[in-house]
Amino acid sequence: MTTIRYRIWAAVVLLLILTTLGCAKRSVTPARSAGWSRPIVVVSAAGNVMGKTVSVDIIGVREVEHYFWSQKPVDVYWRPGDSDRTKAVKYEMREFDKRNPQELDKRDPKWDMWEQNGVRYLFVIADIPGVRDDRKLGLDLKEVGGRRIEIRVTQEKLEAVK
Repeated sequence: MTTIRYRIWAAVVLLLILTTLGCAKRSVTPARSAGWSRPIVVVSAAGNVMGKTVSVDIIGVREVEHYFWSQKPVDVYWRPGDSDRTKAVKYEMREFDKRNPQELDKRDPKWDMWEQNGVRYLFVIADIPGVRDDRKLGLDLKEVGGRRIEIRVTQEKLEAVK
């Protein structure tokens, strides 16, 4: 009789343990299922741009959003109150100085957000006073392959430095 009680108690305790373990909140490290490595993105100013009010946003974009962001007019993006700019998960760079380029490091928390959101592309969008064209770059993170990306803001355009 005591053997049966012992077995029943053992079964109940075992069930409680298994249930507790099964319901426990697990810490999940975001998988890099997107298939890309984090690059370092360095943005620098050149020429007459220094000293001017230049703004650069780096936006993490999922594959399904790529067409939208590739077609989004830069003037509309920089218009005050633009809802797409407000909602975008972006890294902002301001106040450029030739001696001090700005850097989005691999360890920046923005990369964690982008990985969790399934980002595949980066769009770099600049607000350069007096420039109408060539203010947007699209970068495929799979093609970049974790390499350092150098971008230069000039009086005429935004350009990737090879």
